[in-house]
Amino acid sequence: MNLQRLDEELLVCGQITREDIAQAASAGVRLIINNRSDGEEPGQAFSADVKVQAEVLGIAYRHIPISGASFGDASVTAFGDTLVSADSSILAFCRTGTRATTLWALPQAIARPTAAILSAAQPQPIERVRRAA
Repeated sequence: MNLQRLDEELLVCGQITREDIAQAASAGVRLIINNRSDGEEPGQAFSADVKVQAEVLGIAYRHIPISGASFGDASVTAFGDTLVSADSSILAFCRTGTRATTLWALPQAIARPTAAILSAAQPQPIERVRRAA
């Protein structure tokens, strides 16, 4: 799993697996946000299954699905409110990490300079978590 850190508390990545959830728990992630709609592609884990796996490992779970490039106000607000209410390390994911990154970046425009947002959002993974052998 390739992780990109957007700020002190938020990591983003592409689709996660059961093994990735276990690794996230071991790394201290306390909340997972899923930005994928169920059924986007064959073989994709369903939201309910990700939620069960996360909660079994003590990780809170939130599903804020974004279909295509439809970033409505309600979704952006829900994502921002979730980040504000979380008290620890968060992992947000979608198919590639782009929707999760965009949901983070949109409300940042109020408080951060555009250059800082664009720099943080560049695909430069800072951590690489290897799948357990």
